[in-house]
Amino acid sequence: MLDQVEKRICEIIDEHAQEIIGFGNDIWYHAETGFKEFRTSQKLAEGLEKLGLKPRTGIGLTGVKAYLKDPETTRGLNICLMGEMDALPLPTHPDAWSETGAAHACGHNAQMTGVYGAAIALTMPEIKEKINGNITFIGVPSEEFSSDTEYKMKLIHEGKIGCGGGKSEFLRLGELDDLDICVCHHTWETKYAIVLNDSGNGFVNKSVRFIGKAAHGTSAWQGIDAWEAASLSTAAINANREISPEKDYTRIHGVITKGGNAANVIADEVRMDFSVRAKTMPAVQRASYKVDRALKASAMAVGAGIDIETIAGYLPYIPSNNVTLLKGVLEDLSNGRPVEVIDSASDPMIHSPGSTDLGELTHLMPVVQFGTAGQAGTGHGADYRIVDENLYYVETAKIFAICGYRLLKDDAAAAKDLLNGFQPALTAEGYRKYLADNQKFEHMDPVPVPSFED
Repeated sequence: MLDQVEKRICEIIDEHAQEIIGFGNDIWYHAETGFKEFRTSQKLAEGLEKLGLKPRTGIGLTGVKAYLKDPETTRGLNICLMGEMDALPLPTHPDAWSETGAAHACGHNAQMTGVYGAAIALTMPEIKEKINGNITFIGVPSEEFSSDTEYKMKLIHEGKIGCGGGKSEFLRLGELDDLDICVCHHTWETKYAIVLNDSGNGFVNKSVRFIGKAAHGTSAWQGIDAWEAASLSTAAINANREISPEKDYTRIHGVITKGGNAANVIADEVRMDFSVRAKTMPAVQRASYKVDRALKASAMAVGAGIDIETIAGYLPYIPSNNVTLLKGVLEDLSNGRPVEVIDSASDPMIHSPGSTDLGELTHLMPVVQFGTAGQAGTGHGADYRIVDENLYYVETAKIFAICGYRLLKDDAAAAKDLLNGFQPALTAEGYRKYLADNQKFEHMDPVPVPSFED
């Protein structure tokens, strides 16, 4: 049951509904991909500044972070309301931004809008004074690791970032070290809202370069065909799928980012990217070993050289052992609408083979994740669209705000309950060591066939 402060939070958000919807739709029509969210981050920062906050920008290139209260003088726990800023490279989407070819076909614009809408209510003096602790608003870049991997690897090589995921980068930089609990969101196929507490796969990313020797297509024996090596590698990787235990939920998928220069020129370079996913990190490492073996064997089979660069992707998602608070918030806001629950903690048979950099956070702090509806079509597809702006944006803002407030009310009793039942799998320093340990580069030179002539 909503208390008087929570009812007032909802009233404030309803009073600003058109502003919130306008904010979200502006992001929708100006979608940007990972570590390129310059316009999006500027819009969020400007919005938070108008609310009287002092956002820091440029964290991990495009990230935004703002405290509700001065962190130097505020005592108590710190709750984060976090939204992802990036979109997908999807130029066939009817609402893709012409400047980027990107579209928000994964609903990240709803997250950012929900965080902003929650900030509108929580910064009101009558609400702010009731909050026992601090709330941090974060816009984080690049959840979609596999989008434009070549660009992200270039940034890593230049030392501008250290990770392909935004939350990973925030953790690497120590920007999440002062948080106690994180509240996050994703759009979902549900009638109203859903508790999202399912375990998920971790993964590593591989950037692969097959090295050949150019020659005329009609004199292929004079060259070394990197294209043939790449083609063999897909068959070799597929052959390994049958020897991956079902319990590991292994998923291996890749894309050719460069496939040669012309049909009548033997390819001297082919580039590929692979995501290697599994339920646990040991399972990820097993699958990664098999993929490396298949790649190197395929290069060796035709005498090609190969570069394999492996970097940490995301850790597996560890479900929370306590979804009581979130379930209560959703039910209190539902007005009789159905509230669904996906909870791997209560049913270990529930598991998602997908990956998210929220997995990183679940190793270090309690994560409260919910989903809301308001969209239709295929996630990551050109038919994804918003069909209920109020549910998609405004209800998301209410849930964010009420979760933040309720975690901290009554001397943060609910937050303390979550923290008392949480055992971190990693420390912040342990996480940074994991990042370093999962960076590897291997090189093999091309091996031409000897002439065998007298």
